[in-house]
Amino acid sequence: MALITASPMWPIAKGSAKKTVAAAGTSEALAADTPASLIQIKALAANTNPVYVKLDGVAGTDYKTTQDGYQLSAGQATDPIPLKRNLNEVILDVTTSGEGVCYWYVTCEARG
Repeated sequence: MALITASPMWPIAKGSAKKTVAAAGTSEALAADTPASLIQIKALAANTNPVYVKLDGVAGTDYKTTQDGYQLSAGQATDPIPLKRNLNEVILDVTTSGEGVCYWYVTCEARG
């Protein structure tokens, strides 16, 4: 039986930002093409209604009506979420136009 070992992961980049969605029911990618390995997302404290976070969703889809995705109320945060490659994998929809989230992310690479 072979022993499987993982290479240590090292952070090589990090960042944080705020994202609002202009039109409720018209989801948007969280960010443009930005490499990321791990993200944590928090609904803005000023939001009046839930936001919906969808991994590997499709921008432009109405996740507000279907309530598909992870629902965050004002001030609520996700646990850190591992990503495949990029921040554009995360799709955001809002119940109220102009509301959104803030987030931080880390990009890692294997070294070993």
